[in-house]
Amino acid sequence: MIPRLIALTVAVLFAFVSLVPAAVDAQGTSTTPAAKSPTTAPAPATTDKKDAKAEDKAEKKDEKAAKKDAKKAAKDAKKVEKAEKKTAKKDAKAEKKAAKDEAKAEKSDEKVKGLDRADQAAGERGAKGRDTARSKQGR
Repeated sequence: MIPRLIALTVAVLFAFVSLVPAAVDAQGTSTTPAAKSPTTAPAPATTDKKDAKAEDKAEKKDEKAAKKDAKKAAKDAKKVEKAEKKTAKKDAKAEKKAAKDEAKAEKSDEKVKGLDRADQAAGERGAKGRDTARSKQGR
């Protein structure tokens, strides 16, 4: 903040000194500075060319940035689409597995297992051994 204050003070003093119409020389006599001829030089054409070139460069930079952004957006959209497909595939697989497990559970509920299955298959043969096994199992 102090450097700004100093710069402002110097600028104000310089402006004030340049407005004084007469200057005093070392001997104390007043002299007026030579009048400057008011000539306004036309702006050189090269400035216009430089400005145009700078604008073209800025436009190209903006176009490049826009293309880059569009490319990034397309890439992000592709990633999202891929993730959605992957999730849908996982969900379908999980549903298929759940249906398969459910069918398997129903099927296994219908099946007779263990000694009951042996009774169906063997009939009267070995019935005494199966009865003994049931009594040992506690059924």
